[in-house]
Amino acid sequence: TNTTKSNTIFLANGNYITMHTSDWSAIGKFSKQTFKSPSHFDFYWKNGKIIKIKAYFNNKIYTNENKLSNI
Repeated sequence: TNTTKSNTIFLANGNYITMHTSDWSAIGKFSKQTFKSPSHFDFYWKNGKIIKIKAYFNNKIYTNENKLSNI
């Protein structure tokens, strides 16, 4: 099952942060494997624009695909 949760907190200075948690999935371009991993993203906003994104996920998937792409 996919679980997606989003939450926004508003800071005293007028900026805000949107936190998004979900189950991420993809098929590797080079390995052709299906990957699934929980992930979390923090979107930092200022003046109505995203100024920074922090991403938390298992990067082993990207590392393996990158190795295969350089063969």
